[in-house]
Amino acid sequence: MEMLYKNFKEFPYSTIELVQIAEESSADADELNWNIVYLEKCQFVELGRSYESPPFIACSAAITSLGIESIENKETFDLKFPVENRKKT
Repeated sequence: MEMLYKNFKEFPYSTIELVQIAEESSADADELNWNIVYLEKCQFVELGRSYESPPFIACSAAITSLGIESIENKETFDLKFPVENRKKT
């Protein structure tokens, strides 16, 4: 989510391909897929499904307003996503 937030601040209408997120976070496809779907179900991200993109569940992702607000409220973000559980990118 932090990667999507950073991307949003630089390019507000852009998305990031899941393959790029996987590469930068060192996540495999299975791990990224269930995490990104969880974030979508929480309404923190929107997934782009304009074309098939195996092995990923979607082709791209973008942060939502709820995701932005969560990251900007560091205390709430750290409670929901403890630092020790986040991948370093």
